[in-house]
Amino acid sequence: MLFPKTIFVDRNTILDQLDHIRSEVEEVREAVERGDYEAAADELVDVQQSADTGLFILMQKHGSNSYDAYTRVALKNAARGYYAAPAPPVSKEQSR
Repeated sequence: MLFPKTIFVDRNTILDQLDHIRSEVEEVREAVERGDYEAAADELVDVQQSADTGLFILMQKHGSNSYDAYTRVALKNAARGYYAAPAPPVSKEQSR
């Protein structure tokens, strides 16, 4: 997870948090539609924060393990070919 635990972990149910994530995604869309990409980036970080809060809720209230979830998703997405190939190393001569 990227962020520390928020106060909403204790206050929200997972369904409450999913509604909040949905509202944050809508704010990203609105920012993109008006061409404000800096605001869109900020709102995407809000989505990440809200998703992390959802993971904390699942861990604390429902016994989920975020490390296991990250591992499963990374393996699944790698098998699907979703990740870009790493860039080849640049030699000192190429960087001049």
